[in-house]
Amino acid sequence: MWFGTKNGLYRYDGLNLYYFGHKNEDTTSLPNNSVLGIAEDKDGQLWVALITGIAKIDLHTLKCKPYRGINKEFDTKNYTNRICIDDAGNVWIGNNDGIFMFDKKKQVFTHLWNDKTSRDSLSAYVTYIINADKHLLIASTFHSLIFFNKDDHSFKRLQLNLFNPPNDTTITSIFLDTKQKLWIGTWGGGLYTYDMLSKKLSHIDNMHCSSTLPFFYATAFYETTFDRQRYILASTSAGVIKCTIDNNSNIENTTYIGYDKNNKYSIIPNKLESLYLDSDGALWCVGDNGVCKCFPFQNNFKLFTTLDGTILNIQPVKIQNAAYYFINSWNSVSGLGFVLVDSTGKQAYPDINPRFTNDGDERNISGIAKDKYNRLWISSMAGVTVLDDKFNIVKQWNKNTTGENNLTYHRTSGIIIHHDTVWIICYHRGIDLFDLNLKKLCHYSTADNKGLLENFAFSFYNDSKENLWICGNGNLYKYLPGTGKFKSYTLSAGPGGCSPRNIAEAKNGDFIIASLTGLIEFDPHSEKYNYISSDLLEKEQSTYAVAIDKNGDIWFLTDKHLVHYKPTENRFIFFGQEDGLDISKEINELHTFNGTDFYICQNEQVIKFNCDSLNQPGAPPYLVLGFTANDSSIYQDNDNSKNIYLPYNKNKLQFEFTGVSYIKTAQNQYYYQLSDVDKQWNITYKNAVSYANLSPGIYSFKVKCVNYAGMWSDEKIIHFIITPPYWQTWWFRSLSIILIISTLFFIIRYISQRNLKEKILQLEKETAVEKERNRIAQDMHDDLGSGLTKIAILSEVVKKQMTQSEKASIQLERISDSSRTLVDNLQDIIWMLNSKHDQLESLVVYIREYATKYFEQSDIRISFDYPTYKETVKVPETQRRNLFMAIKEALNNIAKHAEATHVHISFNLQKTTLTFVVSDNGKGFNMEETRKFANGVKSMQNRMEQLGGTCTISSRPGEGTSITFSLCL
Repeated sequence: MWFGTKNGLYRYDGLNLYYFGHKNEDTTSLPNNSVLGIAEDKDGQLWVALITGIAKIDLHTLKCKPYRGINKEFDTKNYTNRICIDDAGNVWIGNNDGIFMFDKKKQVFTHLWNDKTSRDSLSAYVTYIINADKHLLIASTFHSLIFFNKDDHSFKRLQLNLFNPPNDTTITSIFLDTKQKLWIGTWGGGLYTYDMLSKKLSHIDNMHCSSTLPFFYATAFYETTFDRQRYILASTSAGVIKCTIDNNSNIENTTYIGYDKNNKYSIIPNKLESLYLDSDGALWCVGDNGVCKCFPFQNNFKLFTTLDGTILNIQPVKIQNAAYYFINSWNSVSGLGFVLVDSTGKQAYPDINPRFTNDGDERNISGIAKDKYNRLWISSMAGVTVLDDKFNIVKQWNKNTTGENNLTYHRTSGIIIHHDTVWIICYHRGIDLFDLNLKKLCHYSTADNKGLLENFAFSFYNDSKENLWICGNGNLYKYLPGTGKFKSYTLSAGPGGCSPRNIAEAKNGDFIIASLTGLIEFDPHSEKYNYISSDLLEKEQSTYAVAIDKNGDIWFLTDKHLVHYKPTENRFIFFGQEDGLDISKEINELHTFNGTDFYICQNEQVIKFNCDSLNQPGAPPYLVLGFTANDSSIYQDNDNSKNIYLPYNKNKLQFEFTGVSYIKTAQNQYYYQLSDVDKQWNITYKNAVSYANLSPGIYSFKVKCVNYAGMWSDEKIIHFIITPPYWQTWWFRSLSIILIISTLFFIIRYISQRNLKEKILQLEKETAVEKERNRIAQDMHDDLGSGLTKIAILSEVVKKQMTQSEKASIQLERISDSSRTLVDNLQDIIWMLNSKHDQLESLVVYIREYATKYFEQSDIRISFDYPTYKETVKVPETQRRNLFMAIKEALNNIAKHAEATHVHISFNLQKTTLTFVVSDNGKGFNMEETRKFANGVKSMQNRMEQLGGTCTISSRPGEGTSITFSLCL
């Protein structure tokens, strides 16, 4: 609902009020704040008539666009713009310069009419403009009506000042009703009507209420039908006139609705500018003092009867086979404190008088009971009187009564007949029990240990199983006739009890108990109970009376409202001042005797209502939905299929929903459900709900609203997706799985390859060991075996030459040489196998020792050139052995073939390259003729090639020989 004011626009959704006005340097805001009229077109755009020009508001984006006229006069001087939108969606403007229409193609307002008469300078000043039909537009000027043809722009003028003096005919408003009667409001001249069919202009003379008002003029009209009766409502300079219209479209009677300072739901004081009646029967009025809401057609709560004092109860009673209602009160200033009325509320038997003696207490009547002898027992604070069927006094107990059958205390606050016994509450003194023979049977109090825990009681109740229940000050009590005792029920978690006030019995036998701690549902068979609660009752927990209607719905009273509870829907409906129930007179008691008609006892009056007429269905609420994520607003349009994407860290959501209705908005009940979170619909009266720490996924939030009358809104849905973090996405998980599988694959492959390499190395090591064993065996076979064989052969030769001493001596010498050679070869093998000699220094020393020893028995002189190195250089066994054997072969070749006198051995280490040079000054040889020692040369070269090294021989005949051994350590 939108309101136009002199200070901008206001939008009201039933709960919140939003302001839209002019903002400096904001071209999307209103051009100015002086709003003269508003109208909505069929496209859902709001057109606003301002003092200077027209603006259009997009209701989806709430952005404003100003429109200009063809001439500047439209924007600067036409400050009385009135707006009208016809059925075709055309926008019409009337102002002090005539009539304009909006050109949709050019997006400007074009000037169509400005016809002034020579006698009236204001004859083109449009004060109001309305649409009549698809061809006709009706406008008013100061003193005439303009009937403007929208097709050819022709017009007809009807002078109102020809009918009455001109000072009575300043037109302020016009309205065309459904019967084609034009209503015309004037400034001080009253109301006129113009029949569009008969062309008859009439002045309304029977508006009697307007004559009592101050200077009177009408500002707007509204037509409605209520209970099949037509009404015309007119807002005026001093209130609202409600006109009842007869079948001939004439005013039957008028009612003035004015300001009442004692009623917050009355209209506002002073001038009203406009009015609107919504679907719930609320009349909205806008005027100089703001906006108000009143209920001119509320007549659900009707006065049944009146009685002086605080009315406590109403009871049906039959007298002489006729049905009546006995109504009693306290604190009555005059009268008897009770009245007997018929079904229409009219008093019957005014002569009944119990004749109590106390002047004050005799008017504090607390109850009535009728026995099987048709006698009436009336209790009061002055005593108890028994009347026969002729209303004669049979017996009276008062403060002056004595004897054993006397009341324990003459002040009595309640009475009931149960199983031909009369139960009487003695005020703060317990309970007296009498039989129908007027004999006192006993007295119950806290002193007799019969189960009563208090001496004060509020009321009695006979249930459908003929059990007697007592509502005490704190507890509920059940009378146990077999024992003559009482069983108490606290019906509360606290020690003070529930303070029951009233009981109603449901069809299933359960009790609904009104108590000061809340409304209680109690099963008297199982003795289990629970509280009927709602967020709406948070501030109104105390209940004072309860009744059940024919449908099983529960009605009860709080201190501020009549409440209707629908158990099947778990829905509460509150009725109060805005419904016509005057709570200023208090609401003391509630009763129904047929399940349809209810009676509310108040101060000095009893109100009657029909429960079927209260919940009149109105328009269903329009649901507005939006939500925020991490306190950031997110807007959702009406496209329910649109998805909203949210990052994973925006998962704290709050959904806000409002059922737009304008009566009992706080009683709107919302049903909501979030997919994958809520298994069923949740119900709340609050218009917001929050969800925190939502997991990534696809969600749908659904919400719907039901108003107090049971009308449901359309279901609204927001679809949204919370996207997962990248580490929870399918592609990241796929890549992770692939990476893990690949990593495992490479780890397994690495481990497999490592194990394979280790096995290969182990096999190679075993093979090397085997080869080494074979080599050692081969060396031992070659060196030791051949040497031993030689010794064995020479020994056999010596045996045969023992007789020849010289030959034997020669053979023994050979045996000795072979033995020494054999020992040397064995020593070489042992040296080469010993890992302690894996240093370069050890190799050099051993070669020097071997060379020196090898040539000491010859004439060959040997020299060495060994530089000194500080660092330790390791030479593996294979390199050490092959290098030594190669040098040994070189020395052997020198000794056999070189005929040298000098041998020089040198070595050098450059980084990791080791070089040995063995040279002699022998006869040398031609490199192309090496057959004599070809095997030795090849042996040296093969050994060096096995080490990845080289063996280079340099020699010329007569110039000696030089052999270079190089390898990389």
